[in-house]
Amino acid sequence: MQIVSPFVLSDTPAGSQDYPNGLYLVPDTNAFLTGMDLFEVETAFHDVIVLQTVLEEVKNRSLPLYHRLITLTKNESKRFYVFFNEFHQETHVKRDAGETINDRNDRAVRKAVQWYNQHITQAVAARSKKQKRIPTVVMITDDRDNLRKANAENIPATTCTSIYL
Repeated sequence: MQIVSPFVLSDTPAGSQDYPNGLYLVPDTNAFLTGMDLFEVETAFHDVIVLQTVLEEVKNRSLPLYHRLITLTKNESKRFYVFFNEFHQETHVKRDAGETINDRNDRAVRKAVQWYNQHITQAVAARSKKQKRIPTVVMITDDRDNLRKANAENIPATTCTSIYL
């Protein structure tokens, strides 16, 4: 399992029509539970950040899918990175009173995506005054409510099937 510091992502993430400067993908739990086969396709889904929150939730929901996900993090050509968001001060979130575990975990994913976008923008600016290519960190979800909340919070988000269409 690759353990990533927030500073050790691929320097040249793949781009798409909507994200020509490159993008890093942060799937939520539902994306892995419903689309693991898509993530395993060798030619698709590179530069993926797997959050600790998501990894643990996948493990709790489906041990076979968890093992498949761990295998993906070991595939160097896929560039899947594990980020321990629960132990990072800027990305850890506490569960609010009355909040379900699922809602808390969805909020943790959105917070991590938001932080990564701010962090990458600052890191690129600090590295070079000339560098204008700032990759976007995009949340991948098949959860309509999580997608709606991400859009309301101006967090880049899309579904598994629409990311590469």
